[in-house]
Amino acid sequence: GNGRHLLDAVLETMATCGSLEWTQKRAEEEADKAIAALQILPDTPWSEALIGLAHIAVQRDH
Repeated sequence: GNGRHLLDAVLETMATCGSLEWTQKRAEEEADKAIAALQILPDTPWSEALIGLAHIAVQRDH
């Protein structure tokens, strides 16, 4: 096989022990820090794009 069954087992174990939720929470905390740091920049399309990237990075639908 291609090892997919091994990946499925690892993902199941991660879900069972809560590591996926922990990682998501940590990612959201880091994104919040990044957004807070970006707030000192002038309001430009570039700063808005960086803030948007921080939000996209932690969305759960991709």
